[in-house]
Amino acid sequence: MLFTISSGGTVVNGNIFVGDQGDTSTDLAFSGGGNINGTIYQQAGAGISISGGSTCNSTTCVPITLSSGLVSQISSDLAAALAQVSVLSATQSLGAVNFSDGNVHNIFSSGGTNVIDMTSLTLQGGSTLKLNGAASDFYIVRVGSMVLGDVTTGGNSIIDSDGVGAGHVLFVVDDNITMSGGRIDGTYVSVNGDITLSGGVHNGAYILKAAGHQLKFQSAPTVNFVQFVPEPSTASLFGIGLLGLAYRRRHSKVSSRREEGKGVWT
Repeated sequence: MLFTISSGGTVVNGNIFVGDQGDTSTDLAFSGGGNINGTIYQQAGAGISISGGSTCNSTTCVPITLSSGLVSQISSDLAAALAQVSVLSATQSLGAVNFSDGNVHNIFSSGGTNVIDMTSLTLQGGSTLKLNGAASDFYIVRVGSMVLGDVTTGGNSIIDSDGVGAGHVLFVVDDNITMSGGRIDGTYVSVNGDITLSGGVHNGAYILKAAGHQLKFQSAPTVNFVQFVPEPSTASLFGIGLLGLAYRRRHSKVSSRREEGKGVWT
């Protein structure tokens, strides 16, 4: 697993966690002069390369190693949370969702926790997917099928949490998450694929679960950590305080630990 932050102008407002791939390769490659307004946390043995004037809090990055017990807890917490999400009954099943007309397309809340199933989601041409609701509502969007399961946005498209707020939106995606430009709200978990952010403004968190995949921030995105705050009875283990997470063979997680109120895991 590799976390790459690779361009000047990239701004990450939150903490990140870097897991160990179990070999001598680089696990975090932070280059190009971007800045992390937060802390790099690492699993013992993780390989970290920082170059090209890249900084943490506008100065030298000093990674902090987490205990093996906390790293194991992160793994088990994510597995438990995803298991909770997988057994929820869908409130809406939408199939393949694909918009490229530049218009706003609404999903309306039925109140409380909304569980939306899609086989894939594609937004292009400045199209907007708006998740409507009140501040007390939640959206859990499961994107997956036997052959699909990708989320793709481009052309300055938007995933808008509207009145619900980015902290009440969770996407669990079977395969790849690829986002270019625009504004994206919510926490995104890739179960079996890669995550790539190219430009744009992202309000939420990003979690990479499977071994052998990549989490990439490129083309100067701005990534603002917003903690997912679930309803107590639903996915209650999502509450960690990290923005991007890429982990080795074990499961990555949004755990119950909060580090300085910010977060990015890889």
